[in-house]
Amino acid sequence: MATIDSAPAGGLRTQAPGCDAQLADAFHRARSNNKPGIWRQKIEPVDGASDVAERELSFGPFRVLPARRLLLEDDKPVQISSRALDLLIALARRPGEVVSKSELIAKVWPHTIVVEGNLKLQVAALRRALADGQTDNRYISTVTGRGYCFVASVSQSAAPAPRQGGTHRREFRATLCCRWCD
Repeated sequence: MATIDSAPAGGLRTQAPGCDAQLADAFHRARSNNKPGIWRQKIEPVDGASDVAERELSFGPFRVLPARRLLLEDDKPVQISSRALDLLIALARRPGEVVSKSELIAKVWPHTIVVEGNLKLQVAALRRALADGQTDNRYISTVTGRGYCFVASVSQSAAPAPRQGGTHRREFRATLCCRWCD
């Protein structure tokens, strides 16, 4: 990964390709405080398995890959709307807990005012996609007046890394840190 030069040629601020502009700006501001050498850029590989969003949720014949926005049934993709998938992720991350209607609306429709009927519509679509209630499969329970509860047992595991046809790309995270605080 390229690093940002603290003293670019000609006094112009340059940015390495693929570098976050906000990080570059913070780095340049930190270097211009007449204290050279205090701030440094720390670059580390990103381990997707350690990130909560990268965890795979499994229940019954289904697997949810939140980072890839994918629902699989026996390794076959299931057609589901993005709102229903957000709802499934919110419920499956808290199995056995009642998640209130207002909390679900806030997670699935952030910064948007919606009526409770939209939530009911998406829950119905999610139940259809999961075949909830058919052949003794129960996944989502309605708690009248309070919200919904994911009643199936859920196991979380690290999602397998996607195969990229012979080329392997590693992801890196760059952070600005003080050498004394690190």
